[in-house]
Amino acid sequence: MVEPDYLRFALALVAELKPHSLIAVGDAAEALARTYQQQAQCDVVTLPPGSTALPSSARYDLALLLGRWDRAGRVDAATLLSRLRDVHARRLLASLASDSVFQHGDLIGHGLTSLGHFNGPEGDVELFEFDIATYKTTPDWLNSKNWANPQFFDKYRW
Repeated sequence: MVEPDYLRFALALVAELKPHSLIAVGDAAEALARTYQQQAQCDVVTLPPGSTALPSSARYDLALLLGRWDRAGRVDAATLLSRLRDVHARRLLASLASDSVFQHGDLIGHGLTSLGHFNGPEGDVELFEFDIATYKTTPDWLNSKNWANPQFFDKYRW
């Protein structure tokens, strides 16, 4: 079987990130995690698709949600995504298939950024990423030069 383009892209991204630990949810995520584990020393924890039981306090460098990771239903999948994003992983990589319970706007609403759209034999798949370091860019006005109206320092006394 030929590996889909989005999985090749995801594997290249994982290899570039070089995580020491990762958690994989979904059939494609498990296969990708095992492939990466053969290439590099990495601790891998896998959860079956549809599972919502997460380790209580474990923290991972990367969470992979690839393939049919949303089989638990919309509410449980959203809870899993949010918990992985907020508590258990530093970075998150998720796929969105055309037959998913989520839509593009749902994952954007969870703070994920689209990495690309891939067409394959299984249908259209979009890949998303969450990284807290790049989640919010600092606006131009938010800097110490513009605070407290410095142009009025010599003109008015407060």
